Amino acid sequence: MDDFDFIVFTGDMTAHDIWNQTPESNLSAAKIVFSLLKKYFSTKPLFYGMGNHETNPIEQFDFYDKGAEDWMYDNYTYFMKDWLTDKGYKEMKDKLSYS
Repeated sequence: MDDFDFIVFTGDMTAHDIWNQTPESNLSAAKIVFSLLKKYFSTKPLFYGMGNHETNPIEQFDFYDKGAEDWMYDNYTYFMKDWLTDKGYKEMKDKLSYS
């Protein structure tokens, strides 16, 4: 498993049965995937970009009212905490992206 230096993860970890998706089901899928990534690849840098199915409803993200998306900001930042620097954690918490 040491044949690579880092992981680029582009998201879309939810089922694509969009008629059944809820914020809770999306978070449940994310929790499972991030737990597996942590279990098997905790020593590898992880670069995550949120997929268009992580939001709920899918492909709809309110960039102008962060409060409407707090459930995503808070949870996805928490899931990524082990791969982020302090600066990256603050950025992720603020805008769901980091550098």
